[in-house]
Amino acid sequence: MLHPDPFGAANSACTFESESCAAFPFLPAVEPGAFGKYYEFRAYWLKAGGLAATIYAWEAAMPGRSKRSVLTLNIYALDGTAHHTHLALEQPGRRIAIRAKSYARRSLAAEGR
Repeated sequence: MLHPDPFGAANSACTFESESCAAFPFLPAVEPGAFGKYYEFRAYWLKAGGLAATIYAWEAAMPGRSKRSVLTLNIYALDGTAHHTHLALEQPGRRIAIRAKSYARRSLAAEGR
């Protein structure tokens, strides 16, 4: 933060924000390595008081979810706006297909099929 040009963003249209986060407690530590060239960061803003229920739901869903795609990290904000962010590693087309299949299953379940 004391550098005159943090991350090379001082002379561009970019902005820089920083926040503190913690990992969801049930996930294993992130292992270093080469995982490919596609990373998907997804952020979800939470209702006030919604973090505990979100962590519980993710923990319950992980056995099935991890069969569909690799979750590298899921973190929640310790300060600022209440939100959580997860990082998945997939080829873009594969990720879109996985999500479409998941939504289709939910739709069929909601219709009672």
